[in-house]
Amino acid sequence: MCWGAKMMMHACILALFLRLLFLLFKACLVLCFFFLCISLLGPVGFAFVFVVEHTILYIIPDCADAV
Repeated sequence: MCWGAKMMMHACILALFLRLLFLLFKACLVLCFFFLCISLLGPVGFAFVFVVEHTILYIIPDCADAV
């Protein structure tokens, strides 16, 4: 395997690892928001924070990718 192909393979593996790490971070963030908001704010406050957090994590990046 030539040197360029090895570097490309390493770059792809690194990109996959970073993507997985980012998804894990988002999952931890969602769980932290879930438990924190349920314990501090109750169901109504949790619903509000969940909508805001969902908008920041999912809707805004999807709109940015579409542009």
